[in-house]
Amino acid sequence: MKFALKIKYLTFVLLFFVLCSSFLLTGCSLDGNYVGTYNSTFVDSQNDDISISFTLVIKEDNTFNLIRSYGNGYGPKTYSGYYKSYTNSGQKQLLCIIEEGFVCSIDHPNAWYPYFSICRLDDGTLMATSGTTSSSKYVFTAFGEGAVTKITLILFEKE
Repeated sequence: MKFALKIKYLTFVLLFFVLCSSFLLTGCSLDGNYVGTYNSTFVDSQNDDISISFTLVIKEDNTFNLIRSYGNGYGPKTYSGYYKSYTNSGQKQLLCIIEEGFVCSIDHPNAWYPYFSICRLDDGTLMATSGTTSSSKYVFTAFGEGAVTKITLILFEKE
């Protein structure tokens, strides 16, 4: 009877370790929790008739596409690049660097490679904050600008 009890305890302990290890390994998967397609709409408070829509596609091969569509008839603009993951306070985040599609200005088209970072909020949405750069006349962000404002933060919801 003691032998059967020891077998039950041993089975329980092994099962516990198997479940815990699979949970920990899943929690540490590299970037799988961000892979997917996300959408957002920026409504410029200075111009209620024209909204800007964003679609963010995060791929498993450490690349992404950011598609910006204007509500005023301009066609969509696609930015492409790569991302790196990093951990901040125990939360995995992504740093996305745009390499293709962004033109800083006509005079200096490749003056800056814009970037933005992404983190997941408690409700599952993604919060993307952009880096900015400025010249004596302009401020540039990875997401562009509205009629009056510069877009520095976007909330994305999974499609």
